[in-house]
Amino acid sequence: MVAVPAVIYANNQLLTENLYIPCLLAFTFAFLTAIRDQTRWQFALAGFWLAVTTLVRPSVMPLVAAPLLLLFDRAVRAYWRHWLGEVAAYVGVFVIAMLPWWIRNAVVMHQLILTDLDSANPLLYGSDPNFEKDTSLSSGLSLEQQKQLAIHRIEIGFHTHPILYLKWYTLDKIGLLFGTPWYNSTLAKHAGLLTRATFAYAHAHILWVVIGAVGLLMSAWLPYLRWIAALTLFLIAVQLPFIPINRYAYPIMPFFSSAWV
Repeated sequence: MVAVPAVIYANNQLLTENLYIPCLLAFTFAFLTAIRDQTRWQFALAGFWLAVTTLVRPSVMPLVAAPLLLLFDRAVRAYWRHWLGEVAAYVGVFVIAMLPWWIRNAVVMHQLILTDLDSANPLLYGSDPNFEKDTSLSSGLSLEQQKQLAIHRIEIGFHTHPILYLKWYTLDKIGLLFGTPWYNSTLAKHAGLLTRATFAYAHAHILWVVIGAVGLLMSAWLPYLRWIAALTLFLIAVQLPFIPINRYAYPIMPFFSSAWV
């Protein structure tokens, strides 16, 4: 219920979130089920949903290596050969499902593109602490030039102002991502009582973030639910290098909500 305004707003927009969130949740459920039941076909299903989710938003692609985290479990390390088939099914189905995309890119773009080439722009604008520089950083630059400039700015920034950049790429960006709810926050002048109550309720957003974060930390101690905490941490970490827009944190909110379910 916390996300109701954002859900309504998202469904009125042509955004990837509308497809990404159900795909991400489907992958999460499939992977957790595979970990619990340890059957090969369930790992294959999880690999399929990861491929579908990757095609919607490429940032989740590193999760293809998620089964390697099982090696932290002493019991898994003792019987690692038992898991080879499950891991092969997971990775194999992921690769098969991604093949049409890779082949299309090779034929049309004449190069191997694993996901996409559009990360340079958000990476460049994410390299500007507190958005203090020119808002036209990317003007006249190709995607490759934007990427090179972003990497250069990050390297110089951490070298000359390490504390400022460390704070920017951790606390500051997390604050911008989760500090406010994402939806059309303008309240109509003649809004009714129910609308005003919902508006006020949604602005308790930061409270739900704190409660959810505490729940995720507590669930990290539980053998099965710690996967949700790890996934949430991963989804936050992959977002930190890029421009911190609260819409990008919106798909993570269901995991905060599930922490106390």
